[in-house]
Amino acid sequence: MRMSAEENGNGGRSVRLLTQEEKQLTRFLYEEAFPEDGQKLTDYYYRIKMAGNEVFAALDSTGHASGMLCLNPYRVMVRGTEYPLSYIVAVATEKAHRREGIMRSVLTAALRHLHSRSETLRAGHLPGIPFTYLKPADPAYYRPFGFAYISRRERRALKQDAPVTREMFSRRNMPAAREAKALQTIAAFMNAFLAERFEVYCCRDGRYLQELLCEIEAGDGHLDLLYDKAAADTSGRPRIAGTAVYDYPGVRENMTRLLTKEEYLAAAETPEEPFFMARIVDLPAFLEMLEGTNAAEHENAAGPENASAFRFYFDDPLIPENRGSWEIRAGSVARCSDEADLPVFTPEQLETLLSGYRTPGREAAAEEAAEQELLRFVKPLRGIYFDEET
Repeated sequence: MRMSAEENGNGGRSVRLLTQEEKQLTRFLYEEAFPEDGQKLTDYYYRIKMAGNEVFAALDSTGHASGMLCLNPYRVMVRGTEYPLSYIVAVATEKAHRREGIMRSVLTAALRHLHSRSETLRAGHLPGIPFTYLKPADPAYYRPFGFAYISRRERRALKQDAPVTREMFSRRNMPAAREAKALQTIAAFMNAFLAERFEVYCCRDGRYLQELLCEIEAGDGHLDLLYDKAAADTSGRPRIAGTAVYDYPGVRENMTRLLTKEEYLAAAETPEEPFFMARIVDLPAFLEMLEGTNAAEHENAAGPENASAFRFYFDDPLIPENRGSWEIRAGSVARCSDEADLPVFTPEQLETLLSGYRTPGREAAAEEAAEQELLRFVKPLRGIYFDEET
């Protein structure tokens, strides 16, 4: 693992990736920034999530942390290909040192670290890291760093007369083998449900669900399984028809972590609202992830002998390796030497256009000629589902 470090010029602090032992240096900062979590959730976070994530922090010469963020790993499915993405969480700056540029240095170091890892993966012919993502408390804070919204959510609830029964899932006193089998069944339902409806979602497995259960139990929440009253599996047992995650007792936001058939859901209480934001990490990986039928259709229409390309300049102020002129052809993304008179795209422009996310008042069709041309070579994502909290 490459240790990333840089001097940010703010009081001699260094920004770097922490060792496993050093992660505890950030606990006071986490508690200051997220007092609503309380001791149980904070204990869970530092016991479970900190065991497998990466933490970047700004440290002074004494080891005091004045800024931090966590890169929590998730296996994310995009159009049938699994990518090793990082969910940015626990972004915090010490109150006494806010507005000193600390978070810009921490976030920049983390993004460059992810880009370096993506290059290594792609050099080994593995899927790279197209983007990273987060759920913003305040989107205005992240927009200057090139983040843009990629998904929406609706607040939904079950219909009162939905033909399902509920059963709270409890693993208390459950033998390990039985628990593993139960979690495998739940994960299989979730993955099948999400794959039918979304092109992008986090892969569920036993580890994912174990961490989810630890998280919601720390918040005194629970996981409910929904069973279809009119259906059974091949063994004659009720068939899972949905899952409902309750993070905290009495908190209505848990309705957003509900996976079940549309016909079982009541009408949305409020209009769709922006939810998760993303930021391009590795431009070639991002564009290759989006290559699809549009590119193939364009190639076939032009004919191999008349294959055309789209060239543009990508203006990325935080990841130098992304910045510059690029050429997209059917099946390839590469740098090009042209710079004059090329259309210019920023990270947020590409994220918005190619995620399929549209802000209110913007037509679904591309508005600019350059966007229309780009869409001849790539296929925007349709359906992005993230609901993870930690």
